[in-house]
Amino acid sequence: MNKISIIGGGIAGLSAAIQLAREGVRVAVYESEYPGYGASGKSAGILVTIMPEELLDYPLESLEIYRSLPESTNNIWRVRALWINKNPGCMDKLVKVHNRKGLDSVIIDADEATRVAGFSMRTYSGEGYALVREFVVDIGWAINAMVQEASRLGVDIISGRVVREGDVFKGPGGRIDQPIIIAGGAWSLQLLPGLKEYLVTYRCQMATIEGARPARIIEDDALHYYIVPVSPSRSNIGNGANTLINDPHEGFNPDQEDIYDIIERYAERNPDAWNAGIVSYWAAPCNTSGDSLPIADRLDSLGEVYVLTGFNGAGLTMAPSTSKRLVHHLLYGDRLPGIFRLSSSKKTTGLNSPPEPYEPC
Repeated sequence: MNKISIIGGGIAGLSAAIQLAREGVRVAVYESEYPGYGASGKSAGILVTIMPEELLDYPLESLEIYRSLPESTNNIWRVRALWINKNPGCMDKLVKVHNRKGLDSVIIDADEATRVAGFSMRTYSGEGYALVREFVVDIGWAINAMVQEASRLGVDIISGRVVREGDVFKGPGGRIDQPIIIAGGAWSLQLLPGLKEYLVTYRCQMATIEGARPARIIEDDALHYYIVPVSPSRSNIGNGANTLINDPHEGFNPDQEDIYDIIERYAERNPDAWNAGIVSYWAAPCNTSGDSLPIADRLDSLGEVYVLTGFNGAGLTMAPSTSKRLVHHLLYGDRLPGIFRLSSSKKTTGLNSPPEPYEPC
């Protein structure tokens, strides 16, 4: 294979470019107006391991890809998150899977959960608690390190608008030769409108608050928020209502009501959150398929055009390992996993809100 063109300069596109270039393939990445990244890593750099068992290898493979980048030891941290869920049996099962894979996760009781949270945490009947091994990746470093590594490997990184005319894609310099990988995140639909029945775009949101800081990351699947301490007094908090949007650019306009809803969820655990101040908040466009899993497949109607998108706000976690499957399919003919291929399960007909991403329970 002489050359592969990638449209989209976010984590998915860059990780695919690096993996191809390491195999000796010439690659051009078109950054264009389709940045291909949104609220990756749940807006806070969390490389999530709270995944269904059949998906757990993907974040671990992504972790190894990040570790292969320059300066990775200074920009990836091992953490233990407090996971709260209303299905203790499921939690126990996943913790056992974690430990088989070398992740030292452990089930704890409500008293221990309150102690490790670092505040007088409200607990509710029927909940389960665990300390789960996860990782935090500096997102800014990851993007910059990928650009540096791609440049070192001779990848052409091209800025400028990409358009589609019929079945032809054009960028700066003219026609873009196939094979093409479209990894434009929420903007993929603008180049591939035929995927509208498989993808929806929504607004991911996050706020930075001053005060009510927990002692560690909390992934609260019972009340549907996450919070990440980022300084001695501040935390990033996200999740809550995710609003479907038509134009990805709308995703950059935060909805203040949704931001307050997220903080109210946390306040059910930590009443001090009622007094926390909002330092800043932001939003970004995300997209997902009907089954909440990414899409990595060939679009036969367009020749050798492939799509790599739909990471549901967790591109940091899933994009490198998913792109690895697509790269191996392109280079060696490896079969693409069925969970990523276009199928009826991915259709979004009647979907009024994005499905819960990567829910293990």
